[in-house]
Amino acid sequence: MNNEERFSAYDKWVKYGPNHKERTNSFVKKENEAFDFLESYGKVFNHYSANVSQPNPFSTNVMFIIDTLNKANVKSSIDIFKYHGSSISNWEHEINDHKLVNIIAEPNPQAEGAALLFVAHHDVANTRSENAQDNKASVSHLLTLANLIKNSKEDLKRVILLFSDCEEFSAKGAYRFADNSKLDRSSGNPKILHNIYGEISGVINLELSGVGKVIWSDCEKNIKDIELHDYLEKVFGGEIIKVHTPPSDVIAFRRNNYPTLCIGTLKEDDVKERNTWRLCHSINDTVDKCSRGDMKDFTGFLFDLTKKNFFEV
Repeated sequence: MNNEERFSAYDKWVKYGPNHKERTNSFVKKENEAFDFLESYGKVFNHYSANVSQPNPFSTNVMFIIDTLNKANVKSSIDIFKYHGSSISNWEHEINDHKLVNIIAEPNPQAEGAALLFVAHHDVANTRSENAQDNKASVSHLLTLANLIKNSKEDLKRVILLFSDCEEFSAKGAYRFADNSKLDRSSGNPKILHNIYGEISGVINLELSGVGKVIWSDCEKNIKDIELHDYLEKVFGGEIIKVHTPPSDVIAFRRNNYPTLCIGTLKEDDVKERNTWRLCHSINDTVDKCSRGDMKDFTGFLFDLTKKNFFEV
């Protein structure tokens, strides 16, 4: 057997998976853009939604993310926990309390100082959908961002990427991460300290980011979120519209005192109606409705947020 005939377990699934279609495994090239990841990721289908008891927490979505990070040589770890919150003690399958997985990537662990946390959930509500807008486009942005940061020669903030589980059902993955934090008031400037990842200055949660050049945020009225929104506008160099959004992972971080925004994109002619959002959880949420150019621009904006020469968050 030659090298081209050797496949990892994941590569075999990609080639011979449930759709029985020939697929490519070229998504780890450094020059790939978010849309390239999305095209490959859109062909990956979970067998279970996040609220359904499943014998193996390593869903096909999880394996795609882990495999991509590994091939890009990005430091990452996994946190396996029970649906009802506790850490696992064994691998027995419990029909009423199955296991979930968070993936945490650190593309520049050598960087010092407070980290900027980016979040995108990997779980799905509809296993028959490509789930492009909700939320594979956002995951694809973070995979691209991991590559850009890993290979950058610029002076960047420390960045953590959280690929969270079970956002669709009570944001359980986000709570799992955020609940392992505390608000440190020992100095005049209160800080959020995570038990594992240290100080985190702010949280950017991505949703609905596959098409459009208009950037939105769900900025609320608390001062920390307003300051974070202002920072994003300074980096963007223009207005980021404020909108009301459906529930998302932000609720877990706000309840733990993190400065937090949920952000995404909309087409200019869809700002009022937000028809793109109505695709969520449907089989019509397909990759072909996303835009390579819009996604490239949005990834560029996310990367700019990590640069130290911009106004500090």
